[in-house]
Amino acid sequence: MVDYDFYMGAYEASRDFGPFNHRLYALKNHPGEVRQLIGGKRCVKTQDGFSEQELSADEIKEALQTDIYLSEALVQQWAASSALEASIKAAPEG
Repeated sequence: MVDYDFYMGAYEASRDFGPFNHRLYALKNHPGEVRQLIGGKRCVKTQDGFSEQELSADEIKEALQTDIYLSEALVQQWAASSALEASIKAAPEG
């Protein structure tokens, strides 16, 4: 068992390198499929298979609204925070 100070130290340290801290990752279940946005890609899983599509910055914003059901206002705030730009960069190694 670890104490609270150790836990909080490890949590704070992970904020700099966690895989979900700097890139887009969103998932939404739809009837018959699961849609994921990972960085600059849309991934769709169905019982028939899997597909992947590279998205432009505008397509990412549209997909956040149509695939994940986020509001336009939230997507615009997210994009204005530099998160969109970070999400379309290549994934970090490791």
